[in-house]
Amino acid sequence: MMPCTIIQNPQSFKLSSKWEEVTSLQKGSIVDSNGKPINAVYAGSRYTVICEAQHTKLVHLTRLVKGVIAIIFTLGIAYFYSEKVKSLLTKKHKIYICHSSAILNDSNPETFNNDKLQNTSLINKVSIQKLGTPHNSVEDLTMSSPISFAVTKSLFIDQQSQTKSVAKISRYEWNAEHDVIKFFPFEQNWSKRLHPLEYFCCTVYTRGVLHFKETIDLNRFIEALQTTLKNFDFLFCRLHKDGEHINVSYSDNNDDFVQLEIGEDSSTSILPEKVDSRILTGITDDLEGLPMCALKLQKLKDGFSLGYHFNHALLDQSSVFYFFKYLANCYSNRNQAETLKKPEIINLDSLLPRKPPSFRDLNEFRIFGESEGFQYLVDKSELIKKVTTPFPGTVLNIHFKLSAISKLKAESATFVTENDLINALLLKVYMMDPKFLPEEEQHFSFACNMRKRCGLDENIMGNVVYSCKMDLKTEFIRNSSLLELAQFNRKALNELTPEAFKRYVTWYGSFPQFSQIPKDYIPTNFIKSHHWVSTNWSSFQYQEILFDSQNAVKLTTPSAAALVAALGMSVICFDKSGDNKTLNTTVGVPTTCLSTVREYGISSGLFETSKIDETTCLPARGIE
Repeated sequence: MMPCTIIQNPQSFKLSSKWEEVTSLQKGSIVDSNGKPINAVYAGSRYTVICEAQHTKLVHLTRLVKGVIAIIFTLGIAYFYSEKVKSLLTKKHKIYICHSSAILNDSNPETFNNDKLQNTSLINKVSIQKLGTPHNSVEDLTMSSPISFAVTKSLFIDQQSQTKSVAKISRYEWNAEHDVIKFFPFEQNWSKRLHPLEYFCCTVYTRGVLHFKETIDLNRFIEALQTTLKNFDFLFCRLHKDGEHINVSYSDNNDDFVQLEIGEDSSTSILPEKVDSRILTGITDDLEGLPMCALKLQKLKDGFSLGYHFNHALLDQSSVFYFFKYLANCYSNRNQAETLKKPEIINLDSLLPRKPPSFRDLNEFRIFGESEGFQYLVDKSELIKKVTTPFPGTVLNIHFKLSAISKLKAESATFVTENDLINALLLKVYMMDPKFLPEEEQHFSFACNMRKRCGLDENIMGNVVYSCKMDLKTEFIRNSSLLELAQFNRKALNELTPEAFKRYVTWYGSFPQFSQIPKDYIPTNFIKSHHWVSTNWSSFQYQEILFDSQNAVKLTTPSAAALVAALGMSVICFDKSGDNKTLNTTVGVPTTCLSTVREYGISSGLFETSKIDETTCLPARGIE
């Protein structure tokens, strides 16, 4: 529902101070306390209209009602006086004016239906404030298009329940000085107790950057993000501890919001950086009050980028992909009905295997966890030291040449994919470390999106991902050809079943039975050698993320590169900004085999290497 337009005849005017008190409102104009018309407000200068609802005498209310009755439909707020309203006129409410088509539609301005504006509180004083402007400033402002206003939920109060808003209108605040926009919830509140699997995942933030060429319309982007958040409202949540459980929840008290940073090319990071410092390493044990996400729209010389931090509790990479696909769809089809399915959070308790695992005691419970790649670890001091200490070797970027890999794929006697060959190449690179003995067993796993296997659509949000595992001897990896390793990878993937995934979810569901805390179970590759993990973020259909005609040309994980390499994890991304599309990842390479890895890439013609730019690894600052 669009807010009503309150300015129709734009003219120029000056603000001589930080505040201009407004005593009456008329169609096409605002009049200050001296009776001088203020016919325009330049939305690009980011003004805020402050509405203070106060308890006053009847004579003042009557005079105010007479002054606004003529514009009851264009202003969109029904003024009336009753004994019930008196009790509501003790709170202060805000109306926000922003330069955004989220609250401005030049071609088809709309107003609220009168029947939606019943039982509203009475406005007794309206002022205009320019954010970030000194009291003694004077600025010429020209209005080039109509302004609409967005109304806070608290302004519209259901007098029967006193708890639910009549009008569900999102609010947002634009801090001009810091170029930060905070989007606030549509609903009054929402909460969910995390499933143990979600509890484990909430200790991790998945972070990345999508790059686009050309430019983006900031106003339309804000509008699209606001529309998207209406259906991804769980992103307004924060994490809160509840005994031995973790809840995610939000309320409309202005403490819960989604933050969008707007950066220029000279900014220090293309990732969100004005965030809680606890999330900057990607792994945290201190969860209280952490947000579900933070976003950054960065203007670049040759386009723009969208950087993100998403808490892993309710979003895997497939969920992140769908969020941006939904956002781009709202941006490109602003005047059309939503064409994508609304997101739904999966109920993990509904994923019941035919033969659930049973555990007679805590020991059996932990043995099953080890088979799934998790170790019980209460003292995380060594892990924290590992993730905060520079990797002792060299972190390399590996750029896979897809054209050469495709030619090799065509030589296989059985079906393999490019991803199978990339995993084979990673195995080869890992085993170039001379410290591994021939008879030692190596444990390699790669993340697999289980939605199709479980009959779920892409709009299902949650951690619907499972690791496909392979246990191989060092000698076998070193002596096998790339095609043989790729075929072995494909065989393991073909044997992956929804039943195995559901048993894994059921194991997590058994945590309360043994009074276990999910965050005390750590991926084995984080703490032990001989364990490796890869996840291919490039496997999704990124050409479907279309901002008008522009789709993503590159996906990077600059904040995680050095960290995941040190933990035996490789995230595969893509880059098609140049002449040829490449897939890229990072690996931690000991100094003893650095030259061997580089020479193998050259001799095979399958990949190139470059040293990682450590200045892009982490944002420059955070907020305590």
